[in-house]
Amino acid sequence: SGDYYDIFDLGQGRIGFLLVDASGHGVPAALITMVAKEQFKLYAPRINNPAALFQRVNTQITTILEEHEAQGFYFSAFYLILDKDRNISFCNAGHTKPILIRSKQQKLTVLTTTGFLVGISKEMNHLYETKSTTVESGDKIIMYTDGIVEPTDKSGEQFGWDRLIRSVKKSFVMSGKEILETVISDLDNHTDMDALKDDTTCIVIEVK
Repeated sequence: SGDYYDIFDLGQGRIGFLLVDASGHGVPAALITMVAKEQFKLYAPRINNPAALFQRVNTQITTILEEHEAQGFYFSAFYLILDKDRNISFCNAGHTKPILIRSKQQKLTVLTTTGFLVGISKEMNHLYETKSTTVESGDKIIMYTDGIVEPTDKSGEQFGWDRLIRSVKKSFVMSGKEILETVISDLDNHTDMDALKDDTTCIVIEVK
């Protein structure tokens, strides 16, 4: 699989949420996700700043790929830390844009930062940026890979960002599980789910 997600108990009431989408398909994508899993498992508990975590992982993975003459493999990723006071900090490394649902205000916010794909160049480390905000009980965060927005219908039209947003807007007061079910149902109505060619991952974090 080219998609990989993980959840880290960081201690002191902090939880880390990671979503990775490796380039390509098949064995090469599976191998790069294995390397990514090892590096994030090693460094996520040690590094509290999402941008600093990506800098370290990018340096390590780029070095590994260079040593094995395996340049050309890379991945996008999004990493978010939620603490017990409902503060979130996050960094986007060239990944699809996660959506923050502010349920009480019935408002959507896109979680964006500067960042670059992991595994291409150590010279891109300065681009990783951490941003922070506060969330409330009932808010939800939707993390997804491009396998959600890129599937096409019979005419070749992608499900796309606009359809994803319309799907999410149906769901301001729904639970995280219901939001996920709504997105998958709308995607299923748009495309043949049995014929999907890319990995498809969607995670909904519900703030308690």
